[in-house]
Formats: sequence, C-alpha cells, structure tokens
Amino acid sequence: NLNKFIDDVSQTQYESLKYSEDNFVKFTEKLKQLIDANFKIESEAFKRSKRNLLVNPWITPGIIASVKKKEFYYRQWKRSTNKSYLMGDIELYNIYSNFRREL
Repeated sequence: NLNKFIDDVSQTQYESLKYSEDNFVKFTEKLKQLIDANFKIESEAFKRSKRNLLVNPWITPGIIASVKKKEFYYRQWKRSTNKSYLMGDIELYNIYSNFRREL
C-alpha cells in the first residue's frame, strides 16, 4: 500500500508550485483522497474487539458480561476519588476489589 501511495503521489500533477491558500486546499484534498484510496480500513475491522468471539473463541458471553460489570464497578469507584480523598468511597472500592478477585 505504501509503495502504491508513493507512486500515486509522484504521478500527481501539481498545477503550480507557488504557495497560495487555494493551492494548499487543493493539495490537502488530493492528499486526503490518495490516503483514503490507498490506506482505507474496512469498517468491519472496527467492529471487532479484543473480546470478540471470532478473535477469541474461548471467551464466553458470560466472561464478557463479567468484565463489563467489573469495568462498571471500577468506573463508579474511580468517580468517587478526588484530590482530597484519593482512595474514594471505601465501600465502592471493596465491591470492585472483591468482584475483581472473583473474576
């Protein structure tokens, strides 16, 4: 892909080498088109996650649900922390910590 991109950029005809606002806008638009054409990432790749069953078939829906629950507990505890109260709400931390150990 990189070699094709370099070839496409080198074959592009530039009308004027002088800098102007219009030429710069044209150049950036053309460059964006070349990048999209040569390095387009399929939208399907964005839909896959680390916990996707296609990528990791041993991770069951139950494990995914437990991980999400653990992340929820962590976010709740983390929101309760601040500069004057670094440990946050102790009850929330204990819930998160115990669930983390079980998982």
